[in-house]
Amino acid sequence: MKNHKTKTKTKIRTFLKSLLISILIVIAVFIIWQASLKVPTEGDWRDTLKVLSTAEFHDNLVTVKNVRNFQYDADANPTVEAYYDKTYDLDKLKKVWYITEPFNPGSAFAHTFLSFEFSGGAFLAITIEGRLTKEQKYSAIDGTLRTFPLMYIAADERDAIFVRANILKAEVYVYPLKANQKDGRLLLVDMLNRMNDLSIHPAWYNSIFANCTSSIAKHVNKIWPGTLPTFDW
Repeated sequence: MKNHKTKTKTKIRTFLKSLLISILIVIAVFIIWQASLKVPTEGDWRDTLKVLSTAEFHDNLVTVKNVRNFQYDADANPTVEAYYDKTYDLDKLKKVWYITEPFNPGSAFAHTFLSFEFSGGAFLAITIEGRLTKEQKYSAIDGTLRTFPLMYIAADERDAIFVRANILKAEVYVYPLKANQKDGRLLLVDMLNRMNDLSIHPAWYNSIFANCTSSIAKHVNKIWPGTLPTFDW
């Protein structure tokens, strides 16, 4: 009887050991596969995600190229695809706005972005998104698996907010950041530098570590260390 029990325990240990090794091999193969994936720079991108924005700095002036300024129909499909280049005087940055659009009414999860207000009534919105092709649909799970490139979009505020609030009828909340002109400028410059970097060195969007909110948090924490958690939705 004791020998039988001993043999049974040995078989169980052997099975569990083999199972553990198999699991570790699968995990290792998955990690190697994920690490080998290269960020695509070409694709049949969605209309709103086709064109990359960049910025050129000249002392206190910055020229942002390809500021998206689309018009949309009642289903939020683009009817007019327009972009413009605009030069902003960083010394005239007036205020920074934090905008949040909950995925569902009352949801704790939301799409977030920033809008920079300048003296004279000019606004520059920067929204951070995954760059999807026309065949792809966004999901948080896919977003953790190196599926979408990370994209910083410079947009006219009428584009970024109007389509959400007036066409999609989404709940949109706008909050002013408690930032002085100097810190607001540093924040904008840091985001524009990241935008430029991504146009040369593309990176992956990640639903946890590199989404809209966590990316904003990284920029904010550079200016005000420890202000925001770096893992957020």
